[in-house]
Amino acid sequence: MKKLRWVLLIVIIAGCLLLWTQMLNVM
Repeated sequence: MKKLRWVLLIVIIAGCLLLWTQMLNVM
């Protein structure tokens, strides 16, 4: 259970970083 939560957290953070880099590239 704990491992799954960590994986979800990492996936969410990775997604946010990807969105951030894309927005910066657009600017």
